[in-house]
Amino acid sequence: MNRRLFVCLLLLVAVILMLGGTAVWHSRASSDGASHAAPQGDPEVSRRASASSVRPVAKDRTDELRAILAGTDPAARSEEFGRVLGEWFQRDPEAALAFLRTVPRGAEYTNGLLIVIGGIAEKEPRRALDLAREMATTSEDWILYNALFARFARQDPAGAAAMLDQVPEGDPKAKALRALLSGWAAVDAGAALEWAMALSPGNGREVAIETVLAALSSGDPAKAITLADTWLTGETHDRVLARALRRLIELDPLAARGAVDRLPAGEIRSEATLGLIRALAASDAEAALSWIEAISEEGLKASAIRNLLDVWSLESPELARAHVMAMKPGRMHDAAAAQLATVLAASDPVASYTWIDALPSDSARNAAYLALASAWARTNPEAATRWAASFPEEQSVRVETIHSALSFWALADPAAASTFVLSLPETEQPAAVLGVIPLWVQNDVGAALAWADGLANADFRDIVLDSIVNRWADNRPQEAAEWVAAQPESPARIDEARTVTTYWLDRDADQAIGWVNDLPVGPTRDGAMDRIAEHYTAVDPAKARLFAGKIHSVALREARLGQIHLAGS
Repeated sequence: MNRRLFVCLLLLVAVILMLGGTAVWHSRASSDGASHAAPQGDPEVSRRASASSVRPVAKDRTDELRAILAGTDPAARSEEFGRVLGEWFQRDPEAALAFLRTVPRGAEYTNGLLIVIGGIAEKEPRRALDLAREMATTSEDWILYNALFARFARQDPAGAAAMLDQVPEGDPKAKALRALLSGWAAVDAGAALEWAMALSPGNGREVAIETVLAALSSGDPAKAITLADTWLTGETHDRVLARALRRLIELDPLAARGAVDRLPAGEIRSEATLGLIRALAASDAEAALSWIEAISEEGLKASAIRNLLDVWSLESPELARAHVMAMKPGRMHDAAAAQLATVLAASDPVASYTWIDALPSDSARNAAYLALASAWARTNPEAATRWAASFPEEQSVRVETIHSALSFWALADPAAASTFVLSLPETEQPAAVLGVIPLWVQNDVGAALAWADGLANADFRDIVLDSIVNRWADNRPQEAAEWVAAQPESPARIDEARTVTTYWLDRDADQAIGWVNDLPVGPTRDGAMDRIAEHYTAVDPAKARLFAGKIHSVALREARLGQIHLAGS
């Protein structure tokens, strides 16, 4: 489980338990206080005396918790630990605290801090902070400060601010500061902002202002942007700006355009521009188009058109088609045609290719055909592939469009896709089958081999088998090697043995060499041994010569030794 996610889950469980537990503790303490007046004097002595005099002796849960900690399921262990410790804390807070001090550091300990110290904070916030400083000593434990100051902010934010001095510097204080100001800003953003601005620059002011402005962004993003420009710099400024712009775009796209226009070129402006284009497309497509025309950066302009068409094609498909049809030829037109074809393919692919046929530009038509084939193939790969194959053989985009759709068909039904390949012109079959076979081998190499064995054309069969062995050797070289060794001697077998050796050497050189050594003397063994010698030529010439010397074919052996000599000279 992701550690950050796990800790956050612990916080959620702990807060739930804390709220229930402290409510009971608070209720009991209140009722106790009504019948037993606390003695005057040292509050610590008073607290302990009162607790011991009015509370019944709670069941000791030590053994039960130790047994839980010995569990092997982390999620179940943490959940059960939190439940039992929370129950114990409700009945005997001091005993629960004493036990927690003995718990090994880890997820359960952190959970315990949230339950016990978080519960103590309900009535004794300063003691809770003293305990936090003492017991929360690792980065995982510092999440306690988030929980404590989120609670303090709900009760008395100004008082909580005064307690920040009790928090250790660094990440603990940053966590406490963010939790305090997030809660404070939710109830009184003005007071929280005034306090944050009064901090000195080296005392967490940027963190504080960023936290308040992040909260302010939800209700008044324009003000958050203005204040961020005044008070923040660098990454803190950019984070607030990006957040506030997203909200402003939601609330008032036209007002957001002015803010976006003033931004310097960069990631924030690009992200805001695309978000704004999408917002305008739903309410005022003409305004969106007008703004797009004013964008000078070609890449951003193309992205803006794609985002506009995403929305516009759903809201007003006829207007979107007419706009793309009327665009000037060029790369922008090609990108727009492809994007609209992709979107339209989801609802009506037949109408889409009728519209594409009418595009005035060859390049726009080709880009749209490719996009349509790929998008259509996601839902009906066979129909998309057969449509692509209906193009005239001389049409330049035909082969690429077939391959685009065929790859999806191969994922869904590689046997049917491979059989379809045989219906293509012979000149197109080799390239097409190479897009199908590797996907088939991933799932069922036996079926792929059986299909290849049934091919009548020997040359085409060798191409298919070579493709099978390539992917097979890459995934499971030992299995591929066993199959190659069982084949009759032939030029194809030699190539297949070299392929297996190549992949296997990278994965386990000793096993690969052992397999080659065990092959019967002959052309296949020589070819594989030559591949081993070639593999070592650059990194270990002496070893390369050793393997070259094992090649029985004189001509092949001398040729390899000559290559090794040239490489070393």
